[in-house]
Amino acid sequence: MKKIILMFLLVCTFTQLSALSTGDEAIELKTKFYNGKIFKTKFYIVDAKNQKKLKILVFARLLADDFLHSDSLIKNIGSRKNVSLAFAATSENEIGTFLKERPAFQYPLLFDRNAVKTYMEQNMIYPRAFVINYENKIIWDGEMIDLPDMLDKFENGKYDLEVNRKINRHLAEMQNALRAGSEYQLDRAARAILALEPGNLACLRMRMFSFENTNRFAEAWAFLDEFRRKYPNEKHLYMLQMDMAARYRQFSEAGAQVARAFINSKLGTANDWLLLSFLLLNHYENNTEALNCAGDLLKRLNSNSFGNDIMQKSLFFRTCALLHYKRCDLIEAVKNQSLACDVSNDAENRKILKYYQNLQKK
Repeated sequence: MKKIILMFLLVCTFTQLSALSTGDEAIELKTKFYNGKIFKTKFYIVDAKNQKKLKILVFARLLADDFLHSDSLIKNIGSRKNVSLAFAATSENEIGTFLKERPAFQYPLLFDRNAVKTYMEQNMIYPRAFVINYENKIIWDGEMIDLPDMLDKFENGKYDLEVNRKINRHLAEMQNALRAGSEYQLDRAARAILALEPGNLACLRMRMFSFENTNRFAEAWAFLDEFRRKYPNEKHLYMLQMDMAARYRQFSEAGAQVARAFINSKLGTANDWLLLSFLLLNHYENNTEALNCAGDLLKRLNSNSFGNDIMQKSLFFRTCALLHYKRCDLIEAVKNQSLACDVSNDAENRKILKYYQNLQKK
């Protein structure tokens, strides 16, 4: 759960871009497979009939905490129609341990030393994804956490390769500006990206890092506020502000107002609403408006909102229980936490249920 809440936190390591990037020809792998079906990076025949199909290769440090806790994210990507997904380990030594910990892992898992070097070069940001189209071109590369947004655009016919190539060039400028300590160049490149794609998370994370790493919190808040008001239909700008308010109490009251504006905007998905309700309940202390906003977001949801996703269903009931607990309704808190246990009877859910039950007895 901690990984989900921290999905909008900052990337702290910036290195040069990968050797292969958006617009380049994909390179086929000569590899060892350890799991799943054989995965070919390139399409065997370049045929326009396959223009809706994508191949996605993700380079990952398999035993890193962020990857081990990315099941929902991987499912979001791998379950999409017309997507072939595979994972490349950066270290062959990790594979055996990973498969023991994840025996149900269903995706192709491979190791190719040359591919790691060719695709990733000295890039240290993992897990990193490369999306390849029917013409065997890399049409997107970036952090796996940002991949669902790209796929949404592609599926809706709104993804623009040329725009993304421009964005990649500006991202490189931002990285160079960070290394050089040039605030002017950094801000100029960030604004150029946000003019092309107001919700570009890689840009926003980097810009927030530059502010927060130098303790310029008020400037960071003002930057997000400026662009949220300029682009009121971009959900990530709301979500980043709410996340920042959760981490810095001086913005808590303003963050609750952003939450109300987000609710009024009618943006987001069921997963967004659940994530934000959990955030508001756990990280906005003694804030009545945040509590009310969480309640309004949960009213939009029910257990069927999450299909067969057990983790999200369990989290939904757990969050409802927390809302009732904070509203001093222990009967409903116990009832909803019991439902969370019914969906996923893990140790954390049982611990919370016991806590509510013990309070109810007193």
